Amino acid sequence: MKAIADQTILVTGSTDGIGKQTAHDLANMGATVLLHGRNQAQGESVLEEIRSATGNDNLHYYRADLSSLAEIHDLAEVIQAKHNKLDGLINNAGIGAGKRTDTARALSHDGYELRFAVNYLAPFYSPICFCLVCITKRLLALLMLLLSVKARSTLKMSC
Repeated sequence: MKAIADQTILVTGSTDGIGKQTAHDLANMGATVLLHGRNQAQGESVLEEIRSATGNDNLHYYRADLSSLAEIHDLAEVIQAKHNKLDGLINNAGIGAGKRTDTARALSHDGYELRFAVNYLAPFYSPICFCLVCITKRLLALLMLLLSVKARSTLKMSC
């Protein structure tokens, strides 16, 4: 098993509460920590707070609304583009029941009940997106390699 200092870990919902403490503890152990939240200003503030408390410069903040399946997919693509690996995903983000006086059901961007989207769909969909983005990049590289080999062999035959 790799040392924690050699790992890159994404902690969703890391701008407050348990997620923030988890991100802090991982940073304190030397991990590369990818913080996530919905509020850019709060996320950057937490990132600087953790950075100054731990001395860890391997911290990055990513904003995404996990009630949107498209934003989850975009988050996966951005992280894959900026980091060559993701060793761990801690699905901490979630939303509570809301006010008891609310009678209308809040819906996600995709039309799902909001709490269902964030608390259940996002934790299952996000790892799938990370895997698909990674597999797609690898398959495209393999396809490019195969095409270049095929092109070279075709050129040799035609000469």
